[in-house]
Parts: sequence; C-alpha cells; structure tokens
Amino acid sequence: MELSLPSISAPRIRHHQATGGILGGVKDSALETLQRWETAGGHWQVLSRSPTGLLVALLRCDGGEEAHRFTSADPDLATYIGDRESSELLSS
Repeated sequence: MELSLPSISAPRIRHHQATGGILGGVKDSALETLQRWETAGGHWQVLSRSPTGLLVALLRCDGGEEAHRFTSADPDLATYIGDRESSELLSS
C-alpha cells in the first residue's frame, strides 16, 4: 500500500520575510519588525549598507546568535538606525 502525502506550498513572504510571531506579519514594515524584536529583548546588527538598502541581522537576547536577517530599502528604517551598527549602542 502506497501512502500519498498532500503537497505543501511555501507561504508567500515579502522581502523582509516577517512570518508571524515576534517577527510580525507580511504587512508589517521592516521598521515595525525591528522594533517588535527590540521590544521582545532581542538585538540587531547592520551587516551591510548599500544605496539600495540595509541588510540587518536579528540577534537572540541570550547569546547573540543570529535568528533572522532581512534586507530593506525602507527610509523609515534607515532613519531609525541612523549611523549605528547595532542595537548595543542604544545602551551606552
């Protein structure tokens, strides 16, 4: 007897790949996603900057392991981050 498994399709995700939970939903802006992460106690780090946007890593609060990353050209995110390289600079 052969088992037939239903096909599973991947959900459509916007470029900043927010997928629910702390990361938010697909309609959240990159800034909202970052602020939700900070509110939950996580940290972030800018991995790269370019004329087309920022590459940001979301880091766990219990050791700094990268949990997620996203790229965004959102001007509100760029303004919020400014010239900081990480959220660690907020506490100094």
